Amino acid sequence: MILDPVDLDYRLAHWVQSVTGGTGASCAYAITWLGSGWMILPMVAFAVRGRHATLARALLLVSGITSGLVAILKWIVSRPRPFRAHSDILALVVGPSDNSCPSGHAAGSFAVAVFLIGALWPVTGADGTRKSTRALRREHFFAVLLVALAALIALSRVILGVHYPFDVGMGAILGAAIGAYSAMHWRRRRERRFSPIASR
Repeated sequence: MILDPVDLDYRLAHWVQSVTGGTGASCAYAITWLGSGWMILPMVAFAVRGRHATLARALLLVSGITSGLVAILKWIVSRPRPFRAHSDILALVVGPSDNSCPSGHAAGSFAVAVFLIGALWPVTGADGTRKSTRALRREHFFAVLLVALAALIALSRVILGVHYPFDVGMGAILGAAIGAYSAMHWRRRRERRFSPIASR
């Protein structure tokens, strides 16, 4: 018997929604809100002024690039949402009208998480010396927390019936790649800006 990946994706989506139940759906609804576009509003406020304006602008750019690529890929792939393709999968939120793959929530949350991890938490401090073990452990904890939150946001989309597991997996890969690439450029710009040669 040849395994059909499309059928497997459907079966996984159906199984996830069936085992989570009412409590899981309620938690998923709260978690999925964290990955929505409303979370960009605080970044807009920070981008106008303040100590973190440059970082907020970078996050807005990362989010914008991610959203644009997601929209293009959704148009190319043209995969219908699971609740539209299968009557036994229910949309537990207001069903989005666009296509399913990749997941914008997964892509956006992983892009932000990976960007923050790569951009803000180098092994060395601002003076070039290696950070203490305690500081590194604290930063590792927050890095794991960010990735875990992004994973929960991605999973919530499957629980709510608006994405297949493959959709959120592709979104996570896309977002992580954008976040890592953007963080690399962010670090390079900061290194050039604060290097002794550049400051002369």
